[in-house]
Amino acid sequence: MTEDDLTSLSARIDGIGHTLLHLIAELEIEGVIDGPRFSGALHRWGLDRQRNAPHYWTSGGVVCELADRLDDARSRRSAER
Repeated sequence: MTEDDLTSLSARIDGIGHTLLHLIAELEIEGVIDGPRFSGALHRWGLDRQRNAPHYWTSGGVVCELADRLDDARSRRSAER
Protein backbone atom coordinates (compact mmCIF):
# COMPACT_ATOMS: atom_id res chain seq x y z
CA MET A 1 0.00 0.00 0.00
CA THR A 2 1.20 3.46 -0.82
CA GLU A 3 1.10 6.44 1.50
CA ASP A 4 -1.84 7.84 -0.51
CA ASP A 5 -3.69 4.52 -0.12
CA LEU A 6 -3.16 4.58 3.65
CA THR A 7 -4.30 8.19 3.88
CA SER A 8 -7.42 7.39 1.88
CA LEU A 9 -8.18 4.34 4.02
CA SER A 10 -7.70 6.35 7.20
CA ALA A 11 -10.07 9.06 5.95
CA ARG A 12 -12.71 6.49 5.02
CA ILE A 13 -12.52 4.80 8.42
CA ASP A 14 -12.74 8.20 10.13
CA GLY A 15 -15.85 9.04 8.11
CA ILE A 16 -17.47 5.73 9.00
CA GLY A 17 -16.68 6.27 12.68
CA HIS A 18 -18.22 9.75 12.74
CA THR A 19 -21.30 8.55 10.87
CA LEU A 20 -21.72 5.73 13.35
CA LEU A 21 -21.38 8.08 16.34
CA HIS A 22 -24.00 10.45 14.94
CA LEU A 23 -26.39 7.61 14.14
CA ILE A 24 -26.09 6.10 17.61
CA ALA A 25 -26.56 9.50 19.25
CA GLU A 26 -29.71 10.16 17.21
CA LEU A 27 -31.12 6.74 18.08
CA GLU A 28 -30.42 7.42 21.74
CA ILE A 29 -32.00 10.89 21.64
CA GLU A 30 -35.11 9.42 19.99
CA GLY A 31 -35.31 6.72 22.67
CA VAL A 32 -34.76 3.87 20.24
CA ILE A 33 -31.73 2.57 22.12
CA ASP A 34 -30.56 2.69 25.72
CA GLY A 35 -27.34 4.68 25.31
CA PRO A 36 -25.61 3.79 28.59
CA ARG A 37 -26.40 0.11 28.10
CA PHE A 38 -25.14 0.22 24.50
CA SER A 39 -21.92 2.03 25.51
CA GLY A 40 -21.38 -0.49 28.30
CA ALA A 41 -21.73 -3.35 25.84
CA LEU A 42 -19.22 -1.68 23.52
CA HIS A 43 -16.75 -1.26 26.38
CA ARG A 44 -17.10 -4.88 27.43
CA TRP A 45 -16.65 -6.10 23.87
CA GLY A 46 -13.63 -3.86 23.27
CA LEU A 47 -11.89 -4.91 26.48
CA ASP A 48 -12.67 -8.56 25.80
CA ARG A 49 -11.24 -8.20 22.30
CA GLN A 50 -8.05 -6.74 23.73
CA ARG A 51 -7.68 -9.50 26.32
CA ASN A 52 -8.63 -12.50 24.22
CA ALA A 53 -7.53 -11.55 20.74
CA PRO A 54 -4.25 -9.66 21.13
CA HIS A 55 -3.82 -9.35 17.38
CA TYR A 56 -6.98 -7.20 17.48
CA TRP A 57 -5.75 -4.93 20.31
CA THR A 58 -6.19 -1.83 18.18
CA SER A 59 -9.76 -2.61 17.13
CA GLY A 60 -10.74 -3.25 20.75
CA GLY A 61 -9.23 0.09 21.72
CA VAL A 62 -11.08 1.89 18.95
CA VAL A 63 -14.40 0.39 20.09
CA CYS A 64 -13.69 1.52 23.67
CA GLU A 65 -12.80 4.99 22.40
CA LEU A 66 -16.06 5.22 20.45
CA ALA A 67 -17.99 4.18 23.57
CA ASP A 68 -16.17 6.89 25.56
CA ARG A 69 -17.08 9.48 22.94
CA LEU A 70 -20.74 8.42 23.09
CA ASP A 71 -20.66 8.74 26.88
CA ASP A 72 -19.04 12.19 26.65
CA ALA A 73 -21.64 13.38 24.14
CA ARG A 74 -24.42 12.11 26.40
CA SER A 75 -22.92 13.99 29.35
CA ARG A 76 -22.72 17.21 27.30
CA ARG A 77 -26.33 16.85 26.17
CA SER A 78 -27.45 16.35 29.78
CA ALA A 79 -25.50 19.42 30.92
CA GLU A 80 -27.15 21.55 28.22
CA ARG A 81 -30.65 20.83 29.50
